[in-house]
Amino acid sequence: MIEEVRVLEDKARRRDILIDEESLYAFYDERIPADIASLAAFDSWRRSVEKDSPQHLFLTREYLLARDDAEADDEDFPDHLDMGATRFALEYKFEPGHVADGVTLLLPVGLLDEVDEARLQWLVPGLLQQKVEALLKNLPKPIRRQLVPVPDTAMALVAELEFGKGDLLQSLSQQLRRRGVTVTAEDWQEAQLESHCRCNIRVLGQRQEGQKEKSGPQTLAEGRDFTLLKRQLREQGGRSVNTAVAGSLEQKGLADFPGEEIPESLSLSVKGMQSRAYPALTPAESGEVVDLRLFATKQEAETAHRRGLRLLFQLSYAQEFRQLRRRIGDNKVVTMQFSPYGNRRHLEDMFADAVSDHVFLGQQTLVYTRRSFTERQQQGRAVLLTEAERLAAVVMQTYAALAEVQVRLRSFTQIAFARSVSDVRAQLDALRMPDFLAAVPFQHWQHYPRYLKALQLRLEKLGNNLVKDEAASAEMTRRFQEYEKRKEQLALRDVETPLLEEYRWLLEEYRVSLFAQTVKTAVPVSVTRLDKLWAEIPK
Repeated sequence: MIEEVRVLEDKARRRDILIDEESLYAFYDERIPADIASLAAFDSWRRSVEKDSPQHLFLTREYLLARDDAEADDEDFPDHLDMGATRFALEYKFEPGHVADGVTLLLPVGLLDEVDEARLQWLVPGLLQQKVEALLKNLPKPIRRQLVPVPDTAMALVAELEFGKGDLLQSLSQQLRRRGVTVTAEDWQEAQLESHCRCNIRVLGQRQEGQKEKSGPQTLAEGRDFTLLKRQLREQGGRSVNTAVAGSLEQKGLADFPGEEIPESLSLSVKGMQSRAYPALTPAESGEVVDLRLFATKQEAETAHRRGLRLLFQLSYAQEFRQLRRRIGDNKVVTMQFSPYGNRRHLEDMFADAVSDHVFLGQQTLVYTRRSFTERQQQGRAVLLTEAERLAAVVMQTYAALAEVQVRLRSFTQIAFARSVSDVRAQLDALRMPDFLAAVPFQHWQHYPRYLKALQLRLEKLGNNLVKDEAASAEMTRRFQEYEKRKEQLALRDVETPLLEEYRWLLEEYRVSLFAQTVKTAVPVSVTRLDKLWAEIPK
């Protein structure tokens, strides 16, 4: 019961709800005779008195409260937070400087995708006014002067807000605008607030082999920047799930699709909360068979599953894939042109994966049933060798053209060509020339021979076209840097949009139109079209 009251203090962020030690001492001093001086005497007395009064030494909640506990009621300080159909547990701690000071959301790793980051800004109703007041105090001085007294303004703003709806900072800006005060997104300094004014997130996962189960779930990551936490978890990657569920489902050394169906997700419990794990096929360490494993996040599982399916399709048609591997590996010109990036085996592996991905998966959904797997097998078998021949031709054209570009590039040693040469090298880096077979879908790298032909023409006329080339280089550098920055921002927020991918490859077509007008583009492209598409991409 004392612990329950201490939880109330953690919620209300004050240490005067629980009675002090003197009051606690007085409670027992009034009830225990003064002549009780030993444990034996105490036990004898207690048994006697409890015959008539069983709860003689029981503390009551009311006695433990030094003040009204209404400030820490369940409405203002709930023990859970609902987001969509998912309920997350909350914990509270009042200890400034501690990593968990304030309110902590307990987040099973399998539910990362269920979290509404905007909702976390609002904390809980009982902490919102403190946060709003802190936000106002951190505004630039010219703005802050218009809001005094800040505590009263914070109270009025909170009363006008619809709790938990939308983005907190945007909502505050709208309310302040109605008061004639303009506050931009850059003016808010949420990251500079005290810890308890930002929600702490503790990402939990099942403990792995060798870790004591009794110690509870493993903390995989913890912090108040949800975007940063997601990045850390992505960088860790490949986390399998070690549970009884995993033991009953996981299989090793598979050369064929397992069973009739692989569930896309499974329910499991983490610290009493429902979570999910995601089954996926993934290449075994040997690279010759696949394993069925459980992954902690959907993103990890889908990445692994695609690789596992690619290998299974290759195993289904082992003879055909041996043939197409030789088709590329026996070409001594190609293997020599590829030699700066890897050996023959590496080239063959990437080519086989690229063919398998293009023929059996492409832009279609991943397969999770034997029926779908068999259908893809049959559909792909009919075109496997013809499509492999088409891809091999593009690979040979690409590396031949790349070799010519590299030769021409090495001839521009004068400092005057530095900017243009740097832009060309940046383009080649972005095209992922060493591993494009593994890193880029065929729908894009099928255009590489044309891109490289445009580069050859650009370099042919560079000596007599330096001023125009530098201006175009500067524009392409600016646009591609903007693209990379936006891509990183969206990735951190797990925002996926096909518009960004469309823009990235439209930039390659725009390069063709800028530097080699005689080479046709795959689609119409212009500054107007680029800018229009860029404006449609989420920020």
